[in-house]
Amino acid sequence: MKIGNIVILTFLSFLFINPGFFAEEIQSDDKNQPEISENPVVFWELASHDADKSVQFFEKIFDWKIEMIPNTIIHGVNSRSTGKGIDGGIFTLRKSRLPFLTIYILVDDIKEKAKLIEENGGLIVEPPHEISENTWICLFTDPSGVTFAMLQKTKRKN
Repeated sequence: MKIGNIVILTFLSFLFINPGFFAEEIQSDDKNQPEISENPVVFWELASHDADKSVQFFEKIFDWKIEMIPNTIIHGVNSRSTGKGIDGGIFTLRKSRLPFLTIYILVDDIKEKAKLIEENGGLIVEPPHEISENTWICLFTDPSGVTFAMLQKTKRKN
C-alpha cells in the first residue's frame, strides 16, 4: 500500500470518529496568543514501527491522553478538548517502510495551492480529490522531498 493511501485512510478514520472536526474553530481567551495562520495545521499523524511503544513514550514524557480509536489501527491524540494543540494519530506501519510524520494543512482553494506548489518546486504526490462528502485532500512534497497533506472543506450541497 502506498504511503498516500495510508495517509488518506488514517485521516478518514479520524474524520469518522470526529465528524464535527471542521465545524468548530478553536477559541482562546489568551490575548497574548499569536493570530492563527490563514492556512493552519489541523491534524498530524505518526506512522511508527511500533505504535504501542510510541504511545507509551509520548504519554510518559508529555502526559498526553492517547486512546485507541474503536475499529481502527489508530491511537488518537485529542488536543482540541483542551482548546490547545492539534489532534493527531499514531499507528503501526504494516509493511517494512520508514516511519513518517505527516501534517495536514487546511486551505481555502486546494487546486490553486496545488498549482502554486508545482510552480515553486514542490511535487504533487496525490492530486486534489474528494475523500468524503465535502472534504478534499492533496498530498505533496516540498522541494526537499518531505511529504505534507492539504485539506479543503467545501460547503455542503443543499
